Amino acid sequence: MLGSPRYPEFVERCIAQNHAKISFKLPADLSYLDGHFPEFPILPGVVQLHWAVELAQEIFGINSLVSHGSQIKFSNVITSSEVIYELNLVYNSDKNMCSYRYKSQEKVYSSGNIHYSSPLKTGDK
Repeated sequence: MLGSPRYPEFVERCIAQNHAKISFKLPADLSYLDGHFPEFPILPGVVQLHWAVELAQEIFGINSLVSHGSQIKFSNVITSSEVIYELNLVYNSDKNMCSYRYKSQEKVYSSGNIHYSSPLKTGDK
């Protein structure tokens, strides 16, 4: 749907030096839910990964390209219900890696590691 939101409704952000906890709800008209199982809309796994990458780069100031992911698991589906979800990010600059986990009070939905290439230098593309 054109004009539909592409990001969740952020409820709270708690950010420490290398850890972030982001609480959010999914708006019923989230564009990524449109057409993804009309009778039972779910948040696609690729969107979960995309949000984790974008938020990690923004929060931790990561200036590197993603090289690969590891230990990526999708355990349960994220729906458009009124549940408040939580995204936990932990950045390890020594390993150039960020671990992520989507969860609620009841269960874990997905988790994995995002690995980054060497930091970009000015003028690199």
